[in-house]
Amino acid sequence: MTERQRQRHSLISTPSYLPGQDHIVDQSSCSNDRNGTSVSNYSSIISQQMKHRFYNQQTSMERMMQHQSETTKSVALKLGMPKREFLFFDGDPVVYPVFIKNFEVNVEQQIQDDCLGLSYLVQHCTGVAKQAIKNCTILPLNQSLKEARQILLKNFGQKHNLVHAVKNKVGKEPQIKPSEVEKLLQLALDMKNCHLISSEMNSKADIDSIDTLEKVVRRLPSYLQAEWTKTAGKLICSGVEPELMKFLEDRTR
Repeated sequence: MTERQRQRHSLISTPSYLPGQDHIVDQSSCSNDRNGTSVSNYSSIISQQMKHRFYNQQTSMERMMQHQSETTKSVALKLGMPKREFLFFDGDPVVYPVFIKNFEVNVEQQIQDDCLGLSYLVQHCTGVAKQAIKNCTILPLNQSLKEARQILLKNFGQKHNLVHAVKNKVGKEPQIKPSEVEKLLQLALDMKNCHLISSEMNSKADIDSIDTLEKVVRRLPSYLQAEWTKTAGKLICSGVEPELMKFLEDRTR
């Protein structure tokens, strides 16, 4: 074998990289360059690589566009929603269930920092409620918020405190005059709220007790007291239990 033949044989048998490709091509496949076989192999490999890269780029672009679309929708939804309303708590047991639920939704479920959560809790408490928990800020971070919640529950969220406050709210105010339409409407709303709270606390029987209902009836204007007596009597004779709350709702619509 001559020197030129040895160089040709080495060139054919040595594997090398195709320009722009990430795989090795055996140049021995290119020995038959006279009939165009090597050119065909090169073209086929390049075509497959380009198709693969184009598919990957297209898939990546589609995923990016989908992510951008979802992000845009999320931002638009948040911008279109009304601003969160943080309630304040002054120590009134009637307000406690609503306040603490509002705090859980708008603060505790949104942040994971107990220190920041306690700051929000103290900030949105006033009066005796704030005085009761303000010193919790000096407690260890992993105990402060939990202790503040326990103090509020013990002093303002116990069932007997809530029931007592609810009964006073609807039955302890003076009698409503016929011209005081707004106070009559407020009484109907208070009765509705009290029933909701008492149902949640499993103490509806306390609100519907004869003693509580009598106090509420005494607060009604004289003409409504007479009308209630007549309506309740007919319902009882028909075997139907009269509902004072429904009676008030019907008269304030």
